[in-house]
Amino acid sequence: MATKTKRLVDLAQKLMQDKKQLGDYYQSGDESRKPVGIKFVKPFTLPAKRD
Repeated sequence: MATKTKRLVDLAQKLMQDKKQLGDYYQSGDESRKPVGIKFVKPFTLPAKRD
């Protein structure tokens, strides 16, 4: 049980670190600060009407 909890804590810490790196990157606008290993996906919108 402790192993599962440790994995979840480690995952949460990694996600928070990635979020902080992305925030720093977007605020600076500097391409050299772009985080490595994170995929940037172009957002898309869904159509509002269905045919």
